[in-house]
Amino acid sequence: MKATYLIILIFVVGSLQAIAYPIPPQPLRKLVANAETIVYAKVVAIESIEHDQQWNDVKATLQITEVLQGKVTQASIQVFFSNGMICPAPAKYEKGTFVLAFLNKEGNHYVTQALSYGSKKLTSDAYSVYKQRILEIQTIAAIKNEQQKIIKTVEWLVTCAEHPVTRWEGVYELSPNSDFMAYYDDTIETKNRRYFLTESQTKRLRMALFKIEELNYEDLGLIGLTVQENDEVMLQFLIEKMRSVDVDTCWYTERLMEYIATIANRQDLKQIVAEMNAIDILEAGSRKKHDDLVRRFIKIM
Repeated sequence: MKATYLIILIFVVGSLQAIAYPIPPQPLRKLVANAETIVYAKVVAIESIEHDQQWNDVKATLQITEVLQGKVTQASIQVFFSNGMICPAPAKYEKGTFVLAFLNKEGNHYVTQALSYGSKKLTSDAYSVYKQRILEIQTIAAIKNEQQKIIKTVEWLVTCAEHPVTRWEGVYELSPNSDFMAYYDDTIETKNRRYFLTESQTKRLRMALFKIEELNYEDLGLIGLTVQENDEVMLQFLIEKMRSVDVDTCWYTERLMEYIATIANRQDLKQIVAEMNAIDILEAGSRKKHDDLVRRFIKIM
């Protein structure tokens, strides 16, 4: 159902806006590798501009707080972006906010690496976490021995995944298929997984998962990375989380349902998941059918 929804969404949005296809996700390691400049800055001004490129029609002025990569000598820089894009999502800059921006130079101004992935609105506390991870991966990238680099990178990804602030940055690379956006990611290193966890690293991620009070979508990848055979502890954890979801607003309930049905190995639950995957979202009443199935699942699980 989800893949169908995404395809239809792209078709509808594309018809209305004549805009681009979603880009492959770029987690933190790739942003650092691909961006010429990385700054933490305050957005002090936003203004519309005339520009020869349709998707660079807004200018943000960033007052630099700290430079983590590249050479920026000015106190402020200008970043061109667009608010008119929908899919892929544009870089986002709002006056008065602080952003961690991954940038590339175009003439006298900058543009954002990987659009929405490359502009992160962060508090000072969240920035301190990101800063530490950026400095670490810059050091790891300089390692000449490829095997040692992979070992260090896996440990770095686990550290990212352990912390709620950088969780997606680690989980996406450790378990890309846990994110529906991997549908748009055809990079070789994503399709051919090369990062494998030690027993100790798996235990650490499992502990991080069980500390979560309210699951978010980016947390779900931790389940696939740490679930064990006949995992009763995981099953009870997921059942508890499933019972607390808001059926009317939680859009990833089917993922939780799939995990629960599989771990429990119950045909009645698997049948409900199958019925949900068979829903045609263009059919009248599809949302009600979806929600009814979720409530039925919760009642009998």
